[in-house]
Parts: sequence; C-alpha cells; structure tokens
Amino acid sequence: AADQHMADSYLKTFFDEIGRRDYLANSIVIVTGDHSYPTGEHGKTSCVESFYDEFFRVPFLMTWKGGAIAPSRIEAAVYSHMDVAPTLMDLLDLDVRKHHFEGVSMLDPASKKHPVYMIQPYSGKYVSVVYDPYKYTRHLSDGAEYLFDVRKDPGETRNLVRQPDMKATLLDMRDKLEFVFANQELIRTDMIWPVAKGPSGS
Repeated sequence: AADQHMADSYLKTFFDEIGRRDYLANSIVIVTGDHSYPTGEHGKTSCVESFYDEFFRVPFLMTWKGGAIAPSRIEAAVYSHMDVAPTLMDLLDLDVRKHHFEGVSMLDPASKKHPVYMIQPYSGKYVSVVYDPYKYTRHLSDGAEYLFDVRKDPGETRNLVRQPDMKATLLDMRDKLEFVFANQELIRTDMIWPVAKGPSGS
C-alpha cells in the first residue's frame, strides 16, 4: 500500500514536469494499467489465479491540456485497452479508412454497449466477454463456464450457467466469445493484412 501511495503521489510531479516542457504543451496523456490485483476478494491474492472483476479493472485517465477533451467521467459502460486507439483516432478526427483496430471510441455515445473481451493467460487460460449486463467466462483447460449478471451481482457470486431461463443468454454469450478464436485464426493464418501476390508468386 505504501508503494502504491508513493507512485500515486508522483502523478502530480509527472504532470508538473510535463507543464515545464514547452514541446509537450499540446500532449495527450493517458494513465492506465495493464491489469488489476486482487486483495482477497473471492479468496484470491495473486493476479494469475482467476477471472473476476478485481483481476481486470484498471483506472483510465486521459487529459489534453488546451485540447478537445471536456472533463467528464464515463460511468455505466465497460471499455478495454482495445478501445484506446479508436478513441485517440476519434479525438484527433483521423480519417483512417484501413486499420486493424477492433475496439470502439469511448467518446462515441453509441459505443456504450459493445462486447468487451478479456483474457487471463495464466491458470489454464480464462477467456471472457462482457456484454452489459452479463459476463461470460470459459476456462480453456477444463471447459468450466461461468455466467454472471454483473449489474445484479457485481461481486460475481452467482454462476447462472445452469439456470434454465438463462439458456438463450448463455448461447448468445458463447457466440460472442467465438470472436476471440476467429480473430486468433486470422492472425495465425496472416489474414489481417494479407500480402497481395504478384504474377510470379512473390
């Protein structure tokens, strides 16, 4: 906790130092983390053990002094690191017609409800998709499945996988998760940006 407090206290120093450098006057600054760390929730204290919210939730701060960001707080919506690049493209009004980003802009009100994918690469690989209000997770090693209504059950304590009235939702969430595997296959077969072959095959 002392290390975290010290790191956080130096955010002021970080922004002060940016302010002292004229060449950074028009900078967009993003502060975030790659993953969270459980502190005993669900009986877990290591970030490699499971798939709950406390393993993934991270802060996200974006500032642009003198730029086009009005101070605001995004609430009641789920985003991921996949959404950072599309947000920057939107913010900078970049018309990039060909790109490989799969995320959405956090600045677009229409993007508030979209599938968000999460992967816990340790412990046999947990792969999750959040599509408000549900979160579905599959453990790739043993096939175990978990389905939570994260609005009604934010602590993820009641697995709804075997609830008969949740069958259609479960099937829909399974289908949404298939995107991860389809995308991996595109990467594996080099089909994201296939290189056009000339007449000689080169």
